Amino acid sequence: MRAIAAEAGYTAGALYSYFPAKEDIYAAILADSLAALARAIREAAAKAGDPPSRAQVAARAFYDYYQSQPGELNLGLYLFQGIGPRGLSPALDRQLNGRLIAALNPIADAVGALGHLDAGEAITETVAALCHISGVLLMERSGRLKVLGQSGPALVARYLDDMTTRLTAAAQL
Repeated sequence: MRAIAAEAGYTAGALYSYFPAKEDIYAAILADSLAALARAIREAAAKAGDPPSRAQVAARAFYDYYQSQPGELNLGLYLFQGIGPRGLSPALDRQLNGRLIAALNPIADAVGALGHLDAGEAITETVAALCHISGVLLMERSGRLKVLGQSGPALVARYLDDMTTRLTAAAQL
């Protein structure tokens, strides 16, 4: 905290009046990052037309945001040391998870409209898409996609095309 305070031009005591611990600073920064992600997704979804394009554009906005801002991806992944998240209090964890869920709601809404899905099914489809997209982002950041001769944007587009085709067909049954 002293180093952070010094860098910010504060005394450690002054910094503690705003943030009780460094985890609270991290949480505030991550909250801002998630708010920017939510704006990017909402703005992308608002510009799309029909349900298939809205679902694709909203999910693609998640990928585009983190691909264009690798520091934000690193920020979001900072908590994962090994297999599980560490370092945040349960209250901060709940708060940040709530912000993540709010950021993903426009994707779930678009996916639900595309496939005429109930809210639970729309969330499941959204989480599946984001798991795929997050995996692509991780493989890109580690350099593995390049080694494997693959393109992140092409893999994301392929997944979203397949999802759109599958949900559109199911909705027509």
